[in-house]
Amino acid sequence: MKSAGIEQDRRRRLARIAAGQAGYFTSRQAASVGYSTRLQHHHASRGNWRRVERGIYRFPEWPSGEHEDLALIGLWSGPGGVISHDSALELHGLSDVLPDQIHLTVPPGFRKRRDRVVLHKADLEPSDITDQAGFRITTPLRTIADAARSVLSPEHLEAAVRDGLRLGLFRKAKLLDFALELPQEAAVRLRAAVKAADRSVEHHSPLLSKNSGY
Repeated sequence: MKSAGIEQDRRRRLARIAAGQAGYFTSRQAASVGYSTRLQHHHASRGNWRRVERGIYRFPEWPSGEHEDLALIGLWSGPGGVISHDSALELHGLSDVLPDQIHLTVPPGFRKRRDRVVLHKADLEPSDITDQAGFRITTPLRTIADAARSVLSPEHLEAAVRDGLRLGLFRKAKLLDFALELPQEAAVRLRAAVKAADRSVEHHSPLLSKNSGY
């Protein structure tokens, strides 16, 4: 009875971890709640856990979710991996960009590679990152800055700025402040996108433009 209680407690603690990661968990996380390597092999061989890839498992009864692939990428990349660039634009609802690969910002020393994952090397500040269900993602403001530095078309960049202003995700003044920290070419692109988006907002909602503080 005592061993059964210990196992139930271990499973509850592991389930709490997995709940924030679309049902996934790593072997290291399992070990942190008391599952030895032997116990991990036991649960995987019995079908209690599904081995997804090396070092990553999932509870087989866990329902599928909308962004479970991003949760898996988050575990694969570790704490330094952050969904960014075109993928972050899509998730934040900025423009109509529909990337066919996952864009991920990782620390400069990151060495892994993965199919369908585009890696961007950078040291992100904590203020550049926000948490989603099961993964981390760049903030809307950082996402726009990354888009300005990328090969994203001017039309998509303008649309992303316009959508962010309309949704209240950032203000025009913040974007222009951020432009001061960008390389010259990216800064020029961002200022042009802000100017074009601002004209569009004024054209469609003149009262909002005058009174909203943008």
